[in-house]
Amino acid sequence: FAGEISHAAGADIMVDALPTVCRNHGKAQFVFAGDGPLKGELEARVRHMGLGQRCRFTGHLASRNFEALLLASDFVVIPARTWQDEGVARMAISIGRPVVTTRQSGINCIKHGENGLVTFDNPGSIVWGIQEMLSNPLKGSLLRIAARKHAGESLSFETITARHYMHYELILKNIIPSY
Repeated sequence: FAGEISHAAGADIMVDALPTVCRNHGKAQFVFAGDGPLKGELEARVRHMGLGQRCRFTGHLASRNFEALLLASDFVVIPARTWQDEGVARMAISIGRPVVTTRQSGINCIKHGENGLVTFDNPGSIVWGIQEMLSNPLKGSLLRIAARKHAGESLSFETITARHYMHYELILKNIIPSY
């Protein structure tokens, strides 16, 4: 999560989604970057849910530290209830990280299935988006390919491998009949 830790930015929606996500993905770790009126309350809720060791609240980060955090992340979640500035989403895309956001956020630079996923502003929908990113590594790779393409980065060996894997999988699905 990156942004103001507030109701409008959906930080509480993200926290509400965590028990289900963590139950299904035992190794997932989450970082909440930013400050805001709900920060203390959400930190306490996370600890009360027994997820304190899997969640970090960093507070405000300097630009270079925030960029380092984005580089270390697999994806960014912006579960906003209202319009949000596209800056964080654009920064994530520029370094090849897909974004899970909501329709309500008004973040138009995210194209569903290309450089991220667009969900609704409720915990169930956010759970779906996060689990899609965590459970389907091929889809995550393809989203990273699109994000890199939009960022103008060259393709890595990992990206080329993911594309070949996807094409072989499609070929096998069309040739081998399902029973």
